[in-house]
Amino acid sequence: SALAALADFGEPFGLLPSGSAVVFVDNHDTQREALKDPQQLTYKSGPLYVLAVAFMLAHPYGYPQLMSSYRFTSYDEGPPATPVHGPSGELACGTDAPWVCEHRFAPIANMVAWRRTAGDTPLTGFLSDLAGEGVFFCRGATACIALNRAASSEWRLGGELPLLV
Repeated sequence: SALAALADFGEPFGLLPSGSAVVFVDNHDTQREALKDPQQLTYKSGPLYVLAVAFMLAHPYGYPQLMSSYRFTSYDEGPPATPVHGPSGELACGTDAPWVCEHRFAPIANMVAWRRTAGDTPLTGFLSDLAGEGVFFCRGATACIALNRAASSEWRLGGELPLLV
């Protein structure tokens, strides 16, 4: 199943050693490629983008890089003239603003705190369910997460936390 394969994400996939890897879901170049390839995840992908960033932040592989971008409609479009931070500290971020500021999305900002809590603890369990559309794993005894890509919002698992499998 698709998400279950992520149990071995990282070096077993033939990737660089974790300490040498910077991981990201998107960057300014790949965002532009999404104009040609709708499979490329960006903030325009909605909940699937947030789910991918949450996984990146929850998994211990690599050093994560978060995006903080601006809205664009053409490949060569430059940044908006409006600065992100106004003279009185107001932000030009959000749904109707020129700057997207993905790092400020509540689920992503909360996952940054989750990653700090998890620290450098390795995966201690990895379960997949929902026909491979959901995963659940822990990082030691301090941080566990369930990610659900399925249309169903209900998911029942049996067991005790933290997972020590």
